[in-house]
Amino acid sequence: MRRLFLAFALLAAACALVSAAASASDHADPIFNKKPDAGLTGLFVFPVIESPGPTGEQTEPVDPEATNPTPGHDATDEHVSGEETDPATAAADGEETRGPDELILILGIHPSLIAPGPYDLESFQYNIHIDHHSEIRFSDPADLARYGGTVVHPAGITADVTLSFRLNANAELTDTQVEGLDTGLREVVSGVYDDPFIFPRFFGKNIIAIAVRLPISALPADRQDFLFWGTTTEADSGEQVDHVGRSNRTQLPRFDFLNTVPPSEHVDVIHETAHKRQRVQNFLKRYPPPALWQGFKLLQAIRHYDYVPDVMIFSLRNEPGYPNGRRLEDDIVAISCSTGDCLLQETSFQESEVWPRITTNDKPFTGEFPYLAAPWPEKKPDSQPGCFFPTLIILLVLGLFAWLFLKIVCAICRRRSST
Repeated sequence: MRRLFLAFALLAAACALVSAAASASDHADPIFNKKPDAGLTGLFVFPVIESPGPTGEQTEPVDPEATNPTPGHDATDEHVSGEETDPATAAADGEETRGPDELILILGIHPSLIAPGPYDLESFQYNIHIDHHSEIRFSDPADLARYGGTVVHPAGITADVTLSFRLNANAELTDTQVEGLDTGLREVVSGVYDDPFIFPRFFGKNIIAIAVRLPISALPADRQDFLFWGTTTEADSGEQVDHVGRSNRTQLPRFDFLNTVPPSEHVDVIHETAHKRQRVQNFLKRYPPPALWQGFKLLQAIRHYDYVPDVMIFSLRNEPGYPNGRRLEDDIVAISCSTGDCLLQETSFQESEVWPRITTNDKPFTGEFPYLAAPWPEKKPDSQPGCFFPTLIILLVLGLFAWLFLKIVCAICRRRSST
């Protein structure tokens, strides 16, 4: 009976691993994504300077070394949102520094898109949320490197601004709703574009993108620090289907449970999940094979630095670029690996024989809004590429079955020999 209980417990743990990897967001493997048209691939937030060109109004991304909204600011200094710097102080030397005029927001939808439309986009609503009231500190160097800062009161996160979009089956905008802004958006476009994620598996693939030009003047003049996140909701029921905040967060298998939870509840849910998973891990460590609990630890264990809400911090006082927002050219796989999360970094080496590792997009970005590269030609999908995480889990499960089979056979042999 004890062996039977152990077998069921271990199998339950293995099934939990498979389930977790199956529901990860942000470029989740489409084999396991039952609603690819609801899946969010990523969120980009970066500032631009508006500059009129010969053909009309154009915008250009901010060069962080040439233009900094708050020159001379050291991001590691103690600072809390709301303690603003007098603009006159920044220009005291007589040189006028021009800050960005607008933010570019890009929400990616439908990972690994290669098939032609129509798509099942009319069943969902796609949303970008902005919190401009939460306090953000920049004094913790670890949080600054991983998350772009520290949210002081995570439970108080709520959307002050919500941009909601509906698309038709051809990825064309049919409705845009703006809540929380006194002025409108400058421009919104949607369509099929090259996937900007710098990762070999998604080279030659497309996404559906919604791109927004948001004038900074539409946001409160006394705020410089913001939280962004994106969601997909069912058009009929309003039920949340997917979530994206800081890039390469819910993409990791250990964060599958955050996809349907509002950011204000993330930290509490992470604590609850960490306690449950630690108990499972402690149980698995007591029994062979070691690969099972080690695999569980690799894919499911909560790290000491995980207890933060999954939102994207963007501050006008600091240089733009991941994790302070995200630019199209940011190699988030390498950057996030430098602070502890290296699963995708290793996978990128496994899936490409090119040396050195590719650190730029497979197509050049354009110089005009929405800056995304043109889409790859549509084609009928072949068999989808394998996913590193589920493959590892399947091997662990097969190893578990083999171990249980041998244990049972050995037990039968011992019983027969004793009789």
